Order: sequence, then structure tokens, then C-alpha cells
Amino acid sequence: MQLKTLTRYPLIILLLGSIAACEQSYEDQIADLEELASSTIGSGTDFWIVKHSVFGFSERVGLVFGFVSDQEACEEFVQAHSVAFEGSYSCEPAN
Repeated sequence: MQLKTLTRYPLIILLLGSIAACEQSYEDQIADLEELASSTIGSGTDFWIVKHSVFGFSERVGLVFGFVSDQEACEEFVQAHSVAFEGSYSCEPAN
């Protein structure tokens, strides 16, 4: 499957960018996202983008919602991001 450009994911990019630019602490930002994800946004399951460190830690770094298939959009984003940044990422159901 050919990687699609990240321009297909303005909501994800906007969300990740807004998290990085906020004055809130990281913990407060994640708490806000977890509250947002506590109920389904739209008709399907929403997905977390999870980053895995080499030390065994995982952290939620993004929330995918608003797509026809949030799981497919998350998996495409994770695949592209893993190649671009040589990291380990996965998708996890948010609700």
C-alpha cells in the first residue's frame, strides 16, 4: 500500500500542533484529550496514536477522530510517521 501524504490529516496535524503550542502542562493537555475521547466523536471508534520508547514506556501523543475510518487513518498516519521519524508508534482504541 502506498503511503498517502500527511495533508490528508489536517485534524491530526492541527491537534498535534496545538498540543505542542499550548501553555498548559503536558499532563493537563493529555487529561483534556482523555476527557474528549471518553465519548465517541462521530459514529465510529476513535483512536489514540501511541508512541513507544526503547525503554518500554508508551505515551499517547495524538487522537484521531472525524474520519470515515478512524482506524485506517490512524494506521496510515502511524506508518508514515514511523518512517519519517524512525520511531515506534501504534494505534489504540480511545473509546
